[in-house]
Amino acid sequence: MKSFAECSSYRFLNESTRARTYNSTFVSCGDTTLSGWYRFGGDAGNKIADTCVKVNHCGVMNPGWLHGGHPAVADGTVVCRACFSTDQGCCQKSIYISVRNCGEFYVYNLTSLPTCNLRYCGKGIEPPTTVAPGRNTNRHFTSIHDFVLCVYLALFMQK
Repeated sequence: MKSFAECSSYRFLNESTRARTYNSTFVSCGDTTLSGWYRFGGDAGNKIADTCVKVNHCGVMNPGWLHGGHPAVADGTVVCRACFSTDQGCCQKSIYISVRNCGEFYVYNLTSLPTCNLRYCGKGIEPPTTVAPGRNTNRHFTSIHDFVLCVYLALFMQK
């Protein structure tokens, strides 16, 4: 696979307070000084949250998340919409960022945010799931988009 500069030259965002599950705000200012390519890791999780994050989570009043999901490796660098949750809804504020799938991780070309109450949030670390013996382990889809994507990938992988 071809190597891309952003897949080897990035900064980490790995604070536990950046995880979507961090149920609090704190006094620190959000992401008003970010500029360049970033990779999520550590307690923040391995990628930006890609579903709506509740208000007052991720250490700020208005947490940010990636609308529309993450790209495939073959997509190259993709411009995606980053949404910020407010009391009025999940995507009342938004900006556009660039995202690249580097194979084993994602990188994001992030720009500084205009106010202290906005912050890019990580997906967090999900606890391992266990299935009791004899339980059904069939996948349950949360949206038609997830279902179509899964079918597409299944067909693509057969080739």
